[in-house]
Amino acid sequence: MKRLTSNLRQQRKEKRRRQILQAASRVFPRKSYWEADMESICRLAGLAKGTVYLYFSSKEELFLSLVDSILKELVNEVTSLLKENLSVTETLETVVEIYLNFFQKHSAYFSILFVEAPELRLKVARRFWKKLLTIIKSVQPRYRAAVASGEIRPIPLPDIVFMLTGMIQGAIFQWLLSNRSYSLPDRARAIKTVFLRGLVKS
Repeated sequence: MKRLTSNLRQQRKEKRRRQILQAASRVFPRKSYWEADMESICRLAGLAKGTVYLYFSSKEELFLSLVDSILKELVNEVTSLLKENLSVTETLETVVEIYLNFFQKHSAYFSILFVEAPELRLKVARRFWKKLLTIIKSVQPRYRAAVASGEIRPIPLPDIVFMLTGMIQGAIFQWLLSNRSYSLPDRARAIKTVFLRGLVKS
């Protein structure tokens, strides 16, 4: 009986947490980070302010938790990709496409991180990279085989991922500064060409 009560209590907590995050996902993209206020989020969630603060101690914590929940989608896509039997170069090319499509889809949040509140970007990056570096370990055997076969140069895999991500983020930043005046996924070909030409042996 106690276990059942505990489970119901936990389910109620998770439901309220999702309720708050859903409300936040409607407020932050509509307003800027600085204009978004906890009162609007509480009102939209249909919860008292005190209740919301039991789950998130500040607007910053709520925003970072929201971005974390969105980034799970990206992590899941990359995880699924790594389970496919693709070469290392095919995997990297597909990662570029996944990344750019993902950022265009969720551009409102990343506009906040890149332009409005860049001080929050480092906090998000640390949490995201910790997850990403864990899942790319599954590629290590395939990567070592690609190096041994001469497909790619013997550069440490984490370095490759960091460098490629840096190029992608540069393209995203340029896109945001242009006020999103073109399709971000259209930059995939240029990134893949420039990056892989320096990685793949001729």
